Amino acid sequence: MSETISVTVRLPKDVADAAKQKADDITVSVSEEITEVLANHYGLPSNPKIALLRDVAKHVKDNYDPGNFSSEVILEVFRHIRDTPMLRGKYDAAVLGSDGKVHERRRQQLHQQIAKTVKRVLNAEVFARSVPLTTTDDLIKSFSHLRPFSD
Repeated sequence: MSETISVTVRLPKDVADAAKQKADDITVSVSEEITEVLANHYGLPSNPKIALLRDVAKHVKDNYDPGNFSSEVILEVFRHIRDTPMLRGKYDAAVLGSDGKVHERRRQQLHQQIAKTVKRVLNAEVFARSVPLTTTDDLIKSFSHLRPFSD
């Protein structure tokens, strides 16, 4: 990401509310959401993390019923990312540094954001943690089991 500067902008309330909602949906800051919208508008490169989180949210909305989904939905989504070249490319771009090595902090943060995005889209709650995964080809080492949120 390039150097950033602070800019103060006044937005109509409905625009600010929409930006906040979109940002909340994919677990990023309003600043990140607005930056991504402006970058797309001006034909600048997308932030791979935000692009991936948007794709994950869309995938979950399109393929899972919020009232009826597998408790292993987070694992399923990570496997979908792993097995879909376009998503895997965005994932790698989000976690790899310019040196081509995985930045562990970025990876950990992205994994948390993906899981929170799945949870938020499905209006779900965590009810258990998985045992550590023993496969070496999964992107994650463990995951939270989800169920529909109950009041």
